[in-house]
Amino acid sequence: MKKRALPPIRHVKTKPLPKTRINWSKFWETQHQDPFAVTESLQSFDTLKRFLFRFVHRDSQILIVGCGNSRLGEALYDSGVENITCTDCSESIIHLMKLRNRSEGRRKMKHEVMDYANLSYGDRMFDIVLDKNVLDTFMSIQKDENKAASDAVRHVVRVLRPGGVFMLLSYAKASTRFPILGWEEDPDFCYRFTENMPWVNVESHKIAKPTAGNLQSMDEWALEEDINHFFFTCEKKGGPGKRAVRLYPEDHEAMAKRLNQAVEGALREESDDDGLFDDDEEEGGGKKEKTKDELRAEALARGKAANQKAASFFASGFLKEPPKWG
Repeated sequence: MKKRALPPIRHVKTKPLPKTRINWSKFWETQHQDPFAVTESLQSFDTLKRFLFRFVHRDSQILIVGCGNSRLGEALYDSGVENITCTDCSESIIHLMKLRNRSEGRRKMKHEVMDYANLSYGDRMFDIVLDKNVLDTFMSIQKDENKAASDAVRHVVRVLRPGGVFMLLSYAKASTRFPILGWEEDPDFCYRFTENMPWVNVESHKIAKPTAGNLQSMDEWALEEDINHFFFTCEKKGGPGKRAVRLYPEDHEAMAKRLNQAVEGALREESDDDGLFDDDEEEGGGKKEKTKDELRAEALARGKAANQKAASFFASGFLKEPPKWG
């Protein structure tokens, strides 16, 4: 049964902020008003840059949601990426970040007060959207049934350009974040068209916690969330109306194993006597029984033919274009 597509989401001027466990706008107002104070959530730029620069380029339009007083946007700016917009729901923290970045010479960097779950930007404005542990706070809202988190993701999909990437840093593993992102895992090697899925590909990467310390001293049964953070990259589909095609690489080890099993099955001696006829007397002029070497050569030839047929669909492990049915 096909899932019904949700109606397009838009900015609502009178929409209140999500009631998270911590009122972040008041939280920043009660903190010491030091523009040079830094609070890094989960991971620093040094541990994230190897994932960021897979997709971030010098001309990328980047939106950082829930920026706080993190140095993430500033580190990207100092790396040569100047088209950066940082948003937060707190007016006080945005004011402090403007003071800090103007004093440090980042004149082109933008800071705006905005609700992550109710973005007012137009459609398809950004190449990259960065979320550093903000979606986690939305998913901790009691009796909300993840409505705020779902609205935030839908706004992200709306403001991303075709082919853009949503990057999410979270303390939770893929099984709890994929449903909110609108992504369904499918371990089977198959072609699968997904009409209502906003992403063409979603990846989850583990990053060791800075406080994990010596892993050998930890309990061998420790959960993966206890020692890792998770960085998600979600690539948006390439255009309006297009369907995402789920692509799966060939598992060469599994294919070789299946081929060996097929060869062994072809060589296995099985009786075809069903008891209906008396086969005691040898019939003359019958076909010559094939040797084991001949059977093995035939099985290998069939396997190579199957591999060549599969290679016409796959190139270096990935499908280049959707299969043409019928």
